[in-house]
Amino acid sequence: MRIKVTKLLDFYSIYTVEAYAISQALEIIKQHKINKAFILSDSLSALNSIRNINQPNTKSRKTQNEISLLNCNNQNVTLLWIP
Repeated sequence: MRIKVTKLLDFYSIYTVEAYAISQALEIIKQHKINKAFILSDSLSALNSIRNINQPNTKSRKTQNEISLLNCNNQNVTLLWIP
């Protein structure tokens, strides 16, 4: 597996960077057909935003859809907060 390094702009918020990292992890899970995965994050705000099904922002809605598609393909993804 290749590790992808991406330089993000300095003015991005922690939330934006965490959301991007979660999205990248989901893409790796999809590409490598990983059946069970845990994504750990210390960004409670990013995880809460993804968990919010009533009023998610655009990025969170996309992440929710990605997780749903993976689950439909028997690729179980669990997001965990690590304080």
